[in-house]
Amino acid sequence: VYLILTVQLAVTFAVVAVFTFVHPVKLFVITYPAIYWASYAVFFVVYCILICCKEPRRRFPLNLVLLGVFTIALSFMAGSVSRWTSPPVGVFSALQLFCS
Repeated sequence: VYLILTVQLAVTFAVVAVFTFVHPVKLFVITYPAIYWASYAVFFVVYCILICCKEPRRRFPLNLVLLGVFTIALSFMAGSVSRWTSPPVGVFSALQLFCS
């Protein structure tokens, strides 16, 4: 359990750091806000699957795939939101996302 949580946190931290500190990526996300909405839609669909459907979250390979897609979508959402803040705030918000 702790290894999975550590990997989720590391992925989220890395994505938010790229969205925050790499200027071309930040400009791309500002130019195309559809990235945020697409990641929000993917997040919501995977979240509903994980919450509502018992079978997918209990089968071994499928649950890890869904968790990975969920983590990537949540990381892109946090990275997209971090474009409006200063760099330390964006990185700390990613840490807060999985620590709470």
